[in-house]
Amino acid sequence: MSEEKPFVAFVLCLLEGIFMMIGKLLLFDRVIISMMLGTLVIIGALLISTDRIQNIRTGGLIVLISAMVSIFTISDGYYGYEYGYFLGFLGGVLLSIIGSILALAWKPKLSVAQRNP
Repeated sequence: MSEEKPFVAFVLCLLEGIFMMIGKLLLFDRVIISMMLGTLVIIGALLISTDRIQNIRTGGLIVLISAMVSIFTISDGYYGYEYGYFLGFLGGVLLSIIGSILALAWKPKLSVAQRNP
C-alpha cells in the first residue's frame, strides 16, 4: 500500500533551504545565520517527507518559523536589486511560506477500509 505524502510542500521547502544558503553565500553576507536557518529549513523539509502526521506538522512549523526569523535577520539593507537577495530572501521566504502552509494544511486521504470499519 502506497502512503501519500505532501510532496509539493517537501519540494518547495527543500528548494527554499537551498536558496537561502546559496543566496547569502554569493554575497558573503551573514553567512553563519543563513546557513543555520537554511539547515533548519532542510531539516523541516525532511520531516515533511516522513510518514507520520506529527512529523509533517512539526516540519511545517519549523519551516514557517525559520522563514519568519529570516525576514527579520537576513533581509535588512537590501532592496531586491541583487541576485543573492532574490535567491535567499524573496525566493526563499515565498517558497517556505507556501510550502509550510501546504504541509500544515495537508491531510491524508482515508482508504475505503478506514472509512468503513
